[in-house]
Parts: sequence; C-alpha cells; structure tokens
Amino acid sequence: FITGRSDRDAIELAGIVRDLGVRSSLIVPLDIAGTRRGVLSAVSATPDFFSERDLRFMGTVAGWVGLVGYRVAHVERVVAQAAQEGMAAVAQELARLTGRQQEVAGLIAAGLTNAEIARRLVLTPGTVANHVEHILRRLGLRSRVPEIRA
Repeated sequence: FITGRSDRDAIELAGIVRDLGVRSSLIVPLDIAGTRRGVLSAVSATPDFFSERDLRFMGTVAGWVGLVGYRVAHVERVVAQAAQEGMAAVAQELARLTGRQQEVAGLIAAGLTNAEIARRLVLTPGTVANHVEHILRRLGLRSRVPEIRA
C-alpha cells in the first residue's frame, strides 16, 4: 500500500495525519512462514515522498525480515529441543548414581570444594574424595572440571 496524500485519504486515521503529521506512507505485509504477523511501515511528513520503487524495496525488506523471523523461530525451537534432550540425558546419567553420590554431584555442580562438601554433609574429606572418584568413574569422566572445547 502506498499513499502520497494521507491528508486526503478518507480511510486514513485522522490522528495519524493530524497528530503525527504523516502525509506519505508505505505499508507492506510482514509474513513469517506464510502467516501474516504484521506490517512494515515507513512514513514521511512530506507529501508524495515515496515512489513505486520504494514500495518494491520495502516489499523486499519485508520478505527478508520475514525470513529472518522464521529462521530465529526455527533456531529457538531447535535449541529448546536440544536443551530438553540434554536434560533427559543428564537425568539418565544421574540416575546411575546412588542417592549420596547425586547429593555430592549436585554440590560439585554448585562449585563447592571437597572440604566444603564434607562440612555441608558432615563427612570426612576422604569420604567425599571417594564419592567424587566413584561419581567420575560411573559417569565416565576424567575430571570434575568441565572441558572447554574451542
């Protein structure tokens, strides 16, 4: 949609013309994955400011915005699914541990040292070290420190 004289357009909202001073406007539909999600609009206080070329350009921009919007939504869905699958995998791994090992693993994940875990659970540091060793072995890990991969 293109208009160069909003002040003469019977269907234009009076407030748009009077309060905002809009005289020219371009409005194109914004579709994401084939569904109308809104409009992309450009306005000017100058009458007859926009051309048919501007309208075609705005249509192209709206197409790109729609494509980016679709891609963002798709990435969000994939990330959410991966997070959900990751949580299920973590739950399966933790289910392989005894209750006490799960408790110790939770405190390790919270960043506590063996000495802090020992004080919190009223255990000796050696007992905590044994639990850590068994946790690592059961989960097939080499260290309690996560590996950072570049």
